[in-house]
Amino acid sequence: MAVGLGKYDDLCTKVRDLAKARGAIIIVIQGEHGSGFSVQGDLELTARLPALMREMANQVEADAFTKAARAVSAGPGLVTMHLLSAGLPLCGFTTQMPREWPEDHMWLGLNEKDRPLPPGCAWCEKCQAAARVQ
Repeated sequence: MAVGLGKYDDLCTKVRDLAKARGAIIIVIQGEHGSGFSVQGDLELTARLPALMREMANQVEADAFTKAARAVSAGPGLVTMHLLSAGLPLCGFTTQMPREWPEDHMWLGLNEKDRPLPPGCAWCEKCQAAARVQ
């Protein structure tokens, strides 16, 4: 891990300060300044980082697998796939974060709008129409 000022350190500082946290980790994927990450915390938190990241990765993987398995077993067209822009569905069906959505709604990023869907999923037509306009 690099030590010193990185391209996302200012953002990480803002997140840490807003959360009034002892430490913060941000990961940026294909952001304005490219992809990268920033970690801020004391020595104890930094030493625990690998274990924390493994735990987070396991939870993300388990959540994705559980939801995908439900989609496949639900039958064709019973799970609606939305496109996200700035963390919200383009169709506007909710203002909640995806983790708070009903079980029969999933999401992909706007850059994935041409991706084939898994069995048991159908595109939200309003999201598809909104993506064509953008």
